[in-house]
Amino acid sequence: MAKAVLKVFDTPLSICSLRAGAPLPNWIKGDFICVVKTGRELSVVCEQDAVPRGVQVQDGFVRVSVCQVEGEPFTGLLNRMAHALEEENIPLLAVSSYLTDHVLIPQGDIIRAVVALENAGFTVEV
Repeated sequence: MAKAVLKVFDTPLSICSLRAGAPLPNWIKGDFICVVKTGRELSVVCEQDAVPRGVQVQDGFVRVSVCQVEGEPFTGLLNRMAHALEEENIPLLAVSSYLTDHVLIPQGDIIRAVVALENAGFTVEV
């Protein structure tokens, strides 16, 4: 089983829902940005303080990212993370990039999430 180091980033994030077909907003900012655009939706994850009033939003998420993996395979890490959090009834939004995986967790659940992930064999840097 691969050993992974996870890092908690404390910048509060928001998950925004915009009108389908809307242009990408110019207010999006931050070190972590995620955009999902389909024919039915435009969803944006960005720094919480960047979101203007009037946007449909869920605030207060924290990012936990896979930062280092020792051993193979990388496959299954996101599943292990999700399972550990699910066991503690902690909601998450999973985001995968080309290089790694991330989960967004409500800020109020981050302490329980860190414990759950450590109990599942992850090293967690806070």
